[in-house]
Amino acid sequence: MVDRTATVSSKTTAEPSISPDGGSHFRGDIEGLRAVAVLLVIFDHVFAWPRGGYIGVDVFFVISGYLITGLLLREVEASGRISLRNFYVRRIRRLMPAAATTLVLTTAAAWAVFLGDRAAQTAVDALWAAAFAANIQFARTGTDYFQSSLPPSPLQHFWSLSVEEQFYLVWPGLLILVFSLTARRIGARRAVLTAVIAAVSAMSLAWSVIGTELSPTTAYFSTFTRAWELGAGAFVAVAAVRLAAVTWWARAAAAWLGLTGVVVSAFVISPDTPFPGYAAILPVASAALLLAAGQVRGGPGGGAALGSSPLRYTGRISYSLYLWHWPCAVILSALVTPRSGGFYALVLLLTAGLAAASFHFVEEPFRRLSWQQLKFRRRSAARRRGGRRRRGMPIGRAASGIAGLLTAAVWGHLLITGLPTPVASPVAGQIVAPSPVVEQGGTEAAGGAAASDLAPREAAILEAIDAADWPEQLTPPLSEAAEAVPPEDAAGCGRLTRDDPDACTFGPKGADKVAVVIGDSVGITWMPGLRALLEPQGYRVRGLMRPACPVAVDADFTEEGVVDAECTEHREWALDEIARTRPQLVIVSQSEGSVFRLASGASGSAAYAEWQAAVTRVLERLVSSADKVVVLSPMPRGLAPQECVTRFGTPEDCLSTISDQWRYTAQAEATAAEVAGASYVSTRAWFCSSAGACPLFVGDTVVRRDKVHITPQYSMGLVPELSAALGVVP
Repeated sequence: MVDRTATVSSKTTAEPSISPDGGSHFRGDIEGLRAVAVLLVIFDHVFAWPRGGYIGVDVFFVISGYLITGLLLREVEASGRISLRNFYVRRIRRLMPAAATTLVLTTAAAWAVFLGDRAAQTAVDALWAAAFAANIQFARTGTDYFQSSLPPSPLQHFWSLSVEEQFYLVWPGLLILVFSLTARRIGARRAVLTAVIAAVSAMSLAWSVIGTELSPTTAYFSTFTRAWELGAGAFVAVAAVRLAAVTWWARAAAAWLGLTGVVVSAFVISPDTPFPGYAAILPVASAALLLAAGQVRGGPGGGAALGSSPLRYTGRISYSLYLWHWPCAVILSALVTPRSGGFYALVLLLTAGLAAASFHFVEEPFRRLSWQQLKFRRRSAARRRGGRRRRGMPIGRAASGIAGLLTAAVWGHLLITGLPTPVASPVAGQIVAPSPVVEQGGTEAAGGAAASDLAPREAAILEAIDAADWPEQLTPPLSEAAEAVPPEDAAGCGRLTRDDPDACTFGPKGADKVAVVIGDSVGITWMPGLRALLEPQGYRVRGLMRPACPVAVDADFTEEGVVDAECTEHREWALDEIARTRPQLVIVSQSEGSVFRLASGASGSAAYAEWQAAVTRVLERLVSSADKVVVLSPMPRGLAPQECVTRFGTPEDCLSTISDQWRYTAQAEATAAEVAGASYVSTRAWFCSSAGACPLFVGDTVVRRDKVHITPQYSMGLVPELSAALGVVP
């Protein structure tokens, strides 16, 4: 699944646009549009509503393409040339001071709050962001299956800045090339430039559609799949002369239609929507239409809808709002209970305060500063201090803007908390809801048994739940938990193909007994424990897993909303291999989250029913191909160490609870196993108390490396439980 976190980058000071006569005018509506875009993004990231608020990035891409192209056109038509040196100096002076401040302070905060691996990764991300290559970094880590299940970087939102800066590296040079090869008449130049923009945008849009289908994560972060969005704004800037003939009423209608389209996009698009692809056309076209409506002096775009003072001030500081809101949300979520009133208030207040300070004391001073002014200010600093009092920060405008943002946020919170949260219900007659679990107090377990009377693992789980402090020695260390990937994954289990079918095979070649593990990456995480149990008993252990590829037959699953044909092919090949070799033992295990990745799009009861039927079919095939088939339920999903362990926290911060999704999925698979004649083993008691509380560590071992995968150390520690479950006595 594509994580929709960082999504917007912008220029916060309204810049003049091109009028038909070559003059310029202030576009207050652009400041208002920026405010709408950044508020959508903040609401999405902080409140998770509207779920498509991340389309704010597309709006900002359109605005950036419009403003940059307009400024370059204005320069070439006024002076006959484009100064690349001046262009890049302006961009650096405009963007880098605030960005560098955010990178330095966020990295420092990460080292102060997080443990080693996450803090170090934040520093690495800062280096990529400083090199305008954050989108490359996050595309790379997003397509790494184990990395993608880790909590987001507090600097992930810098990907969109990188897209813009990469665009800026190419766009001015392309305009210079076009102008050098065309006639000097303004009309001819604009006509050729329009054709070039149309061609480049068409190719980018085509690649966006194709790339979104082939590799959604890469497409989401790619400059090539986003260039057409900046091109849409550039097209509006070039079309200024022709837009002058449009009537006022037509422009007014276009402005309202464009604004409506932007807002509607945030509600009809969701994180499950393949994006950018075709879906991005709606917000991009709407933003371009709104810009075109106010292109000519006197147009309606600067009216009451987008022209109020608080909204325009919010738009003016939108760059700083964007830079700070995501680090605040990510870092505070590790210190304060997420989705709580205190969390919302702290994120909004800290974001607003830092953004206002960044805008007035970093952005604006550096934007207006030139080398000559710097020399002058150094010479006259003392005279200014002793003479006329300098104008201070516009407190009134800052206060009204922040008040507007907080008021909107409060109303958003009220709307969100008033919305019912859909809870998936079990399938009537097929999946029985688990009996209510009665919470046990202190160190008491089910039935009131004392901790001393419990099995060792159950007693260790209860002890971990009650722990006030972290153990002095944990394996792996909490600071290294993210790196605790099964060694079998590196040996070939994570990239198994038909060309190398034995890449995930271990144990003696001439073994009389063969055990096959099939499933997704959850199956890979069981391998250390299964090998420790089975290989000494003379088994050859063969893995036929594929990350993000569950085993259900006749149900095409989707990864990030895209049908995964390679998964279907792998699944059929693995089942054929099992039928051909007829192993003594087959172990099946897969993630609980796959139930909602059905190509049918089913949800709730229908999804569980479809999942149960699909698992039944695959188990029936396996039962006919092997002596024994055992289904292991996955570890219940929990908090990742990287998101809950801080230098100031306690083990309680990392306690998680068993979700209804896990319960219903487990019941569906248990029913499927019973129907097919396979064995089903619930692993719940291996990770959680009878009351449903799941600690991050048990004994001296860390349980989870991320939200869904157990550590190799804990897997190997489960040999006694695996032995009883599989009927294999060491």
